[in-house]
Amino acid sequence: MKKWFLLAALSLVCAVSSAQQLIMDTLYFDFDSYALRNENKRRLDSLIGEFTAYPAYYIEVYGHTDDIGSEAYNLELSKERARAVTLYLREQGVALERITYDGLGTQQPAGSNDSYEGRNKNRRTDIAVIFSRQAVAPVYAKDSQQVASVPTVVTPPPIDPASITDTFYLSRYEPVNINPDRRSLIIGPQKSQLVIPPDAFATDEAVVSIDFRELYLRRDMILTDMPTISKEGPLEVQGIISFEATANNRPVKVNKETRFEVQVPTTRRDEDMGIYFGTGAGRGGARRPKVAADLPPFNPVKSWTPVEGQLPRYQGQTKSYNFAVTEPGSYSVGRPIYHAFNTDTKDKGITITAKLAGKRFEKGTQVMVVGEVVKTYIPLNKKDVRTYTATRVRFLDEKSKLILIAIQFDEDGNPWLIKRSFSPGDYLTKKKKKGSKSKDVPEIILKGKFRKMTPERLNELLTELNV
Repeated sequence: MKKWFLLAALSLVCAVSSAQQLIMDTLYFDFDSYALRNENKRRLDSLIGEFTAYPAYYIEVYGHTDDIGSEAYNLELSKERARAVTLYLREQGVALERITYDGLGTQQPAGSNDSYEGRNKNRRTDIAVIFSRQAVAPVYAKDSQQVASVPTVVTPPPIDPASITDTFYLSRYEPVNINPDRRSLIIGPQKSQLVIPPDAFATDEAVVSIDFRELYLRRDMILTDMPTISKEGPLEVQGIISFEATANNRPVKVNKETRFEVQVPTTRRDEDMGIYFGTGAGRGGARRPKVAADLPPFNPVKSWTPVEGQLPRYQGQTKSYNFAVTEPGSYSVGRPIYHAFNTDTKDKGITITAKLAGKRFEKGTQVMVVGEVVKTYIPLNKKDVRTYTATRVRFLDEKSKLILIAIQFDEDGNPWLIKRSFSPGDYLTKKKKKGSKSKDVPEIILKGKFRKMTPERLNELLTELNV
């Protein structure tokens, strides 16, 4: 890191000879963005016109950020700002061998981060160019805080394209086009990360399209109707990500021994977490455009299968679980809920039946039981038009706090909702008091009546579950 960039560059103005010239400029960026503004491109075009007329020049580019966000995130963003400038210079014909770039994060603020104006000044990239009719050296000596002397030859090492990381910050869920010969980092709106190594795909295409999606919030899990069921029973999940790779709208093969690195953010660390792969052509992954246009559609998932041979690694600094996978698909970080509820692993389970009253619409009804504290999503399957059931649901404690959620949509796309909180023990105890015959698998019956509401109200009610 060259922490003395501005001071050293200013000193260089007096240090260079009359045969050499120095240009300094600063480009500004929008909040949380490394996209070049049109005004930045015009300034770079003008700058290029000044120094490319000379036979020798060397450029240093340094990115900066304000202090909003984590230190690691800002450091990466500052590097992307510097790289965006570098790539634009290259596109205009400037050789990469003449450019050095890096990101300094929040280390060198140009203004106070306590004010709006100051933060705007810090979202920037600084550029220094020394040029001459004779060969010139880099502006700074490597790993030094001193201005470099000016030797007669400049031969920076060539840049290996595979060593450059293309970073994509997603503000919405749309496919991104990557260069398969280079390392790519994709960061989702909810801060999941996917790293794609160079030469991951067996293709000759110049562009591969990556469709990256993520689910974390209870509201999002419900509206996409995403189950969290494995052969062991319901799972408690920290998050779900999914990615696909295509070229010319066709899936691309993955080269052997390729490992895609995944980072799943979390609010806490839990023991016994595992990695699960989504399988089966289930119903999970649906999306309601009128209610949840912001959500990514997922491929259908029926159940989750543990990925054998590896466990997610928790990183306290980034508060995330990290793991590697060998193929595209849907993945979750979770554990069987008997870890959360401390229930018997030999539990035979219970049957949950929901009887739905009120106006009924056949189109797109979804019924599930959701954990009020533990993030688990248990789908109920249709038995008849007014009855949905889940059999042998294991590992639920009598005091488990659960919510029955049933959603249907009328012809105009308006939602109708049943939302009912319960604990299994309340119903099992009542049944026992009435003298019901004991069953091998106890059953609880929940009743509810649909009520119509606006899409906005449905979003409000489901968003409350995220807290």
